[in-house]
Amino acid sequence: MLRIYQILVCCLLSLVLDSGLQAAEQNLSSSFKPESFQAFIDQKTPSMIVFSASYCAHCPAVVRSLAKQSRRLAKPPRIIVVMADELPSQADKNRIYNDVDRLMVFEGSEMAIRHAVNPTWRGLTPFVVLVGKDGRASYFNGQPPGPDLQAWLSQQAP
Repeated sequence: MLRIYQILVCCLLSLVLDSGLQAAEQNLSSSFKPESFQAFIDQKTPSMIVFSASYCAHCPAVVRSLAKQSRRLAKPPRIIVVMADELPSQADKNRIYNDVDRLMVFEGSEMAIRHAVNPTWRGLTPFVVLVGKDGRASYFNGQPPGPDLQAWLSQQAP
């Protein structure tokens, strides 16, 4: 009887852990469509959106730098990374993107998505968008300059 109970507990525990991991994976990774950017703007939630690509050598450093800077706030802004080509491997998610609130990947026409984000964006990465609590967006090719980032962060503090 004890053996059956142990087997049932193991099976249930396995199911719970597996479904929890799948839920966490779904919350972290999702599709980014042309209308997704406007949805982030409309939320008026302080967010740092980093557009990246798997081949971008500088992007992980920018993500880590933004995460480090934002942690200084009592209520840090969301950090969202949007991959233009593919989601990173699980190892890279754990190693590079562990401080990211959401990881997304382009779905649909890259040109339409870039145009929806900023019509002047030519697709270079990293491309950083700081969305303020007022819904205004500031755009940067690469790491935002220190004074600009500090000013934005101080405006987002409650």
